[in-house]
Amino acid sequence: MIASFSRFIQNSPITRISSGNHMKTLFDKTTLAGIEMKNRFVRSATWERKADESGHMTGELMKVYEDLADGGTAAIIPGYAFVIKEDQPNARMMGIYD
Repeated sequence: MIASFSRFIQNSPITRISSGNHMKTLFDKTTLAGIEMKNRFVRSATWERKADESGHMTGELMKVYEDLADGGTAAIIPGYAFVIKEDQPNARMMGIYD
């Protein structure tokens, strides 16, 4: 699904970003904080609600990130997560405490 969206958006006029006299597209390479990125697609942090009850990665959650990477997203910002084991405000929230 993400790959088909990428093909759709590549042919859309909204892929053009003005930069002086040169029109860049979302598919042009760029640099962010000194890191070269293959395109300008950045997936922002969201809450998938796919971790297990302890906050550990599940196959379902791993598939979300694999699909984003396979679809060509240049940068993926991990989702809503808790950092203290005893402070998990929402069920199935990803934890990065251990």
